[in-house]
Amino acid sequence: MSEELPLYYWSIISFKAIVTTAGNSRVTRILRELLQQPEISQAFLINQPSFFLRHLFSRLCKRTLPDKGLSSPGKSAQVIPEELQQICLKNIYLPFPHQIPRGRITDGPLFWPLRLALKANCLWARHLHRKMASNAEPALLWLTDPVAIFYAALFPRRLLVFDAIDNLLYHPRRSKANKALIASAYKKIASDAELIFTNTEPLAQYFRSLGHREVFCVPNGIDLDLFKPQEERLSVDALSGFKRPIVGYVGGIQERLDFPLLEYLLRKNPGATFVLIGPIVSPKVRISLKRLLTFDNFRYLGPISWPEVPGYLSHFDVGIVPHQDTAQTRSMDPLKTYEYLAMGLPVVVSKVAASEELAPALLVAREKEEFDLHLKEALSGKRPMEPGEVRLLLGRFTWRRRFEKMWQIASKKILR
Repeated sequence: MSEELPLYYWSIISFKAIVTTAGNSRVTRILRELLQQPEISQAFLINQPSFFLRHLFSRLCKRTLPDKGLSSPGKSAQVIPEELQQICLKNIYLPFPHQIPRGRITDGPLFWPLRLALKANCLWARHLHRKMASNAEPALLWLTDPVAIFYAALFPRRLLVFDAIDNLLYHPRRSKANKALIASAYKKIASDAELIFTNTEPLAQYFRSLGHREVFCVPNGIDLDLFKPQEERLSVDALSGFKRPIVGYVGGIQERLDFPLLEYLLRKNPGATFVLIGPIVSPKVRISLKRLLTFDNFRYLGPISWPEVPGYLSHFDVGIVPHQDTAQTRSMDPLKTYEYLAMGLPVVVSKVAASEELAPALLVAREKEEFDLHLKEALSGKRPMEPGEVRLLLGRFTWRRRFEKMWQIASKKILR
């Protein structure tokens, strides 16, 4: 594709995650690949105003952040790795007021000042974007936030792409009103988007059921340079002194975890230390987590940053994904499974967490007894594939390979 065009990338993502190696999500990885395409003349990175306010407050505290809401990320060179500086120089970071966040941000003593600041930011950003859209040339509009579809008409476009990451209709923490909004957004996406990508086949089938024909399943990927087997365990003070072997899980602590299964495994394997790492995403799981903490062989270490993940994984003897089988988990493709495998770990997963591509390298359990059996096999050294073979398998599923498939499909659409 020789013709250049601008890109509008609309997502719920922080500026710091965009321009540093801290962001390892599908959103940041696909964005980085897009920014490196010579066909993209300029990128506008669109976000919620809540992030903009954080950047504004941080800047008032003289931290290194963009000069304005509409500015070049290249001006914040101190937070940008050298290899990304030239890529970011041509791009613009924009907050967009598609919703006024409520809840944590507007709770507490700063309720009214924050609400007023959010409203002022919304009015400013709406005027700015309408002015830009009236003068902009047709662009590639790439959405990952479904609510953004209601504002897509503001931007003249050559192609509208929606990258669906999990089915948000099944998220247990979303209110009925929010789910109704998401359902309406999904219907409009099926009607208006020229191209839809999903991270799982069940989610692709959902959009096809809404009548969209151009739906392609492109699962998540892996950064093999960041996640690789270590000859020696990396230094992590939080794990020092733990009794081995260590059975570990890294990810959000929320309803998708099968807590009864974890209790069963703790009882059946008293000689192993079970470690959970990640933020408590849902307050509802605190009671279940407290029950786990009553076991002598269980440790909860709290959240860590993405750059720290490989170091912690290097201390695991087995990686586990003990997810419940729900509508939500059936629409997910857990990144942790790729990361465990890339680190050379034997991996035991619930059936719902086993993608068809990775299944040959996983120990897949359908019942709690089978999960315990596979865990004992993994602890004894049994693997369905040797680490070298797993590495070759994962080489087909890097983020670069995933994006190449997406870009090949999107390029054909743009050239029509």
